[in-house]
Amino acid sequence: MGQGNGEIMVYIGWGFAAVMAFGGVAFLAKMAYWKPEKKRRSRKE
Repeated sequence: MGQGNGEIMVYIGWGFAAVMAFGGVAFLAKMAYWKPEKKRRSRKE
C-alpha cells in the first residue's frame, strides 16, 4: 500500500516538472512572437 502512495507523489512531481517546463517554453515562445511594442500600443489605447 505504501508503494502506491509513493508512486502518486512521484507522478505529481514529474507532472509538476513537466507543466513548469512546458509553461516556461510556452512563455518564451509568447515573448518571442508577441513583441513588447504591441503591448505598449495596446496600453496607450
